[in-house]
Amino acid sequence: MQQQITLADGSALRLTVARFYTPSGRLIQTPYHQGSRRDYYAEHWRRAARDVTRSVEEILADVPDSLRYYTDGGRLVFGGGGILPDYLVPPDTLSPLVRAVLRRNLDQRFVWSWFDQHGGELRRQWGHRQETFVKDYRPDSTVQRAFRAFLEENGFRFEAGSEEPAALRFPEERWRADWHVLGTLLKAQLAVRLFGPRARYPVYQAIDSMLQEALRLWKLAEELAQRYQERLRKGRD
Repeated sequence: MQQQITLADGSALRLTVARFYTPSGRLIQTPYHQGSRRDYYAEHWRRAARDVTRSVEEILADVPDSLRYYTDGGRLVFGGGGILPDYLVPPDTLSPLVRAVLRRNLDQRFVWSWFDQHGGELRRQWGHRQETFVKDYRPDSTVQRAFRAFLEENGFRFEAGSEEPAALRFPEERWRADWHVLGTLLKAQLAVRLFGPRARYPVYQAIDSMLQEALRLWKLAEELAQRYQERLRKGRD
């Protein structure tokens, strides 16, 4: 059904090489006609832009009867366009401050400079304990002040009461509101210096809204799976 291609960072690309049907016989592929690749992707972008602010119920209300299916558990689903999740997570929106930092690669530039002076202390404290580092390390107030000074050296200004943003001027409140994300970016870069390139990904998970929502719903997923197993057992009996 799918061919998996492992990438250099440890992630993988899964390329669909055959039609994808669910066990109930529902085809979930979006229609793809002779060579209309541009239309195929344009339709995906159009649907994503339209559905990002809609609820699951609103999306299903627009599905024609010919594409409506019901699962064994009585749930309404549709074919011909992928699988609609039971829960939708809006795409992440980074603040102007975080975007400005990332565009200029200032998180990495700061950490590489800062680590040259303080890396020995971090190595002594965390050694090879990557999991413990991901779980317990938090950039402290010293790192926070140093990073802010670094941003100011690179033209950033933080002013109480200022509006969002003029050039590289940001409200003081924006700095406080974004420190959780900025601190996570710094932590990820420190993890790279301590443990290697792949170490950044477990750190990023803390600000991955889709993953965090999935973890929040994990217990519900277990309950649904258990109910389905009970239905199967009753069917066999």
